[in-house]
Formats: sequence, C-alpha cells, structure tokens
Amino acid sequence: MGSTVLESPPLSRAALRTGSIDDRIRSAPSSPLPYARRAVSVHPQPVKPPDNRFPLWGILALPGGTIFGALIGIFVGALFGIPGIGVAIGAGLGVGIGLALLAAAIVLASANF
Repeated sequence: MGSTVLESPPLSRAALRTGSIDDRIRSAPSSPLPYARRAVSVHPQPVKPPDNRFPLWGILALPGGTIFGALIGIFVGALFGIPGIGVAIGAGLGVGIGLALLAAAIVLASANF
C-alpha cells in the first residue's frame, strides 16, 4: 500500500503575514503610545460672549405694525368708503403681525443665552 500525504489546509493571509499557523488575528500590543506621556496644554484665547441685546426689529415690531397697519387701513377703508373701519381693521392686522415678529425676536434673543 502506498503512503498517503496529508495536506494541511491553506494558510490565511494573517497566517502568511505573521508566519504563524494560528489564523486568528492577534491583538495590538498593549503598550502606551510613545507620545501619550507628553502633556499638551492648550490655552485658547478667551472668546468674547455674544451681545445679549434684544433685536431692534423686535422692539419696533408691535408699534410699527400698528402704525403701518393703520396707515394701510385708512387708504383701503377710504377706497371702500369707510376709512374709520379700515383704520381699525388695519391696526388690528398690524398688531397681529407685530406680535408674531415680537415672538420671533424673543426666540432669537433667548437662543443667545
């Protein structure tokens, strides 16, 4: 009878690279990095805090909306023959728009804190 030669399974890339027949990937060495002992001190320049001012357009939104709405309302009301009601409706719309702008200014101002 002839002798049979048992062939070993092909080696993995890791085994060929490391020369080991153990094909498990070896873990990295546990020694600390050579630069880990250096303490790096970083002192950034002090950052100027943002101005905590309320936006000017937010301050002027409510009175500006009222006046601008009333002015537009008087002309639209005069066009239909009743300027007094036009002023009232225009001022009411101006107050509504002014409040919406005021709320937006409050949200933007509170984002800075």
